Amino acid sequence: MKILVLGKNGQLAQSLALTRPAGLDVTFLCSQQINFLEPENWDDQFDCDFIINTCAYTDVEAAESEKEKAMQINCYALEQLSRLCVQSKAHLLHISTDYVFDGKKSTPYSEKDSTAPLNVYAQTKLAGENLLMSKNPNCTIVRTSWLYGPYGKNFYGTIQRLAAEKESLNIISDQVGTPTSSLSLAKVLYQMILSGKTLDSLYHFSNDGVASWYDFAYEISKITQSHCQINPIHSWQYPSKAKRPHYTVLNCQKIKSEFKLSSLHWKEALDQVYQQGVKK
Repeated sequence: MKILVLGKNGQLAQSLALTRPAGLDVTFLCSQQINFLEPENWDDQFDCDFIINTCAYTDVEAAESEKEKAMQINCYALEQLSRLCVQSKAHLLHISTDYVFDGKKSTPYSEKDSTAPLNVYAQTKLAGENLLMSKNPNCTIVRTSWLYGPYGKNFYGTIQRLAAEKESLNIISDQVGTPTSSLSLAKVLYQMILSGKTLDSLYHFSNDGVASWYDFAYEISKITQSHCQINPIHSWQYPSKAKRPHYTVLNCQKIKSEFKLSSLHWKEALDQVYQQGVKK
């Protein structure tokens, strides 16, 4: 079995490299080798059984003014990727986001719930989902929530750095979801592939539990033994170009049931990430 991971330098791809099961043939490609801004220059086919696509435009704020670039990476390039997957008969695992929902529910979102993205980033991710669903029957989409990890630029690393530099931080307390470790997601993706089961088209996965961004920042400060004061604020008190949903907790029963998965509570997963340290 051969696995190809796209987006070698991203946080999820690096977590896939760290958690790779022994003996598994996994190749990682970076943006210089497969550039999502230039999909017409890709090779004619892939030599693999599974492709894990971790490439994405993820800057929620910048997407508001870079819609075309975000759409190119999160949607348009997926048409070429899908075509090459079909040609090579490789099964595609694509990562999407909880932000495809508008956050108006007060109970966890299942795969059957209607989508209604509030910002450009989420719109481009949903457009990518829809394109893949229409073009590639041999595709699985995994939506995840508030992804962070020991690699790359993410909320965990940012809060850890700022808490070491500042006396206090104001963090939004009325947006609720589930912080999800890239290490946890990486392990689940491998479990899905190695299960030998026929994969469905859509799954939700996150760590367990519920948190606000304030809760998450507070725990990061606590676990890193920072003396920075973490203060809760409302969304309206924080200037932002992009509108964000207030509630995006995911219902992960489907993936847990089908693959007999157990998931760490987000605080336990955070401790695992902390043990790894922040890596460049």
